[in-house]
Order: sequence, then structure tokens, then C-alpha cells
Amino acid sequence: MRKLVVFIICGALVFCNGVQAQNKALIDSLRGVLDGPLPDTTRTMVLYDLSWELADAGSYVEAKEHADSMMALATRVGSEHAQANAYNILGEIAQRLDDYPEARRCIAECLRLNRKIGRERNVAGALNNMANVKRKEGDLAGALSDYLAAVDINRRSGNEDWLGKNYDNIGTIYLQLGDHPEALKYMLQALALREQIGDKQGIAVSFSNLGIFYQQQSNLNEALRYTQAALKTRQELDDPNGMPSHT
Repeated sequence: MRKLVVFIICGALVFCNGVQAQNKALIDSLRGVLDGPLPDTTRTMVLYDLSWELADAGSYVEAKEHADSMMALATRVGSEHAQANAYNILGEIAQRLDDYPEARRCIAECLRLNRKIGRERNVAGALNNMANVKRKEGDLAGALSDYLAAVDINRRSGNEDWLGKNYDNIGTIYLQLGDHPEALKYMLQALALREQIGDKQGIAVSFSNLGIFYQQQSNLNEALRYTQAALKTRQELDDPNGMPSHT
């Protein structure tokens, strides 16, 4: 078991180093694009992508600076679409910094704008993000309500990728609430959907969550089976280290 843990940790470190190098190259490229003349619409898109890459790299101060620049530009040109996207990344940055009141404010504005302009899938995404914040704050009932509202939209719009994530999130909420039958039901729904659409990274996440579920039930045989299935699935992914990126 110790050798397996060491293997997983070493593989993750090698993978993370590769991801960091790719991330830095992309960040440098996006910075270079911003230095040139760009139409306003393109500039807001580049600022959005750069803000996300910087946030994923942990450079939250610079990420927020670019997100604020995006918001200012989007407001100046009157693009509610771009404003909603700017609130989205600003909410994500605030959440990662554990500034939950600011995260709620930004996500609420993102939700309001997306509803106004009729971007249904983005409404579901904002509901999912709000649920994430409520969950971190310990408001499990509120988080569950928002996740279920996101499910309704994603079912209606056929957004199966996000539907699988919603099911997994709902399953983990029920697990935290101690409702094990509902937790297992939603986790298995997530796995079945991900297998149906061929989402291998999602399948690996589902296997891992089921491993945690059965570990908490003291069913170590099932816990080990799903944990090993998660590792095998990750090794089958296209990256050379057999480790998944974060989703």
C-alpha cells in the first residue's frame, strides 16, 4: 500500500510540473496577445482566458487585475455577455481566496445577467458555482437546492457533461448529510452518465467518490475496488503520466 501511495504521489508531481510548464507558456502567450491591437470583443475574451489561467496558477492578484480590466471594458462597450463572464471569474477568484461574501455577490450578478440575456447553460453554471460557495460556508440545504436547480436546466438543455458534475456534487452533499441511499443513487447516476458519454476524467472522479463513499461505510473491499478503478482509468487517459487534470 505504501509503495502504491508513493507511486501516485510521484506521478502526480511529474504531471503537475508538466501542467505548470504548459500553463506558463499559455500565460506568456496570452500576455503577448494583449500587448497588440485587438478589437474590444477579442480583448475581453483574451482577458477572460488569461484571468482563468492565472487563477489556476495561483496568481490571484494578477488574475483579479485582468478580470477587473475585463469588467471595465465590458461595461464601457455595454456587453452584458462579457460582464457576466467577468463576474464569473471574479466570483471564482473570491471563492478560492475564501472571501465568500464577495464570491456570492459576484456569482449573484453573473446569475442575474445570464438570466437576463437568456444564456441558460451559463445560468446552470452560475447556480452550480453558488452551490459550491454555500457548501463551503456549511449551508448544505442551500447548496443542494442550487445543485438541483442546475440539474433541471442541464437536463432540459442536454448539457450532459455538467449534468454528471451536478449529480456527483449532489451525491457528496447527501453523503455529508448522512443520507447514504440518496448519496449512492446520485453517485451511480453520475457514473452511468459519464460512461454513456465517454467522459473518462469524469469516470475517474466518480470512481474516486464511490471509493470514498464505501470507505465511509466501512466496506473496504468495495472502497478498494473503486479506488483501483479510478487509478486505472487515470492511467488510461491520454497524458503520458496517467494522471488527470483538474476539472
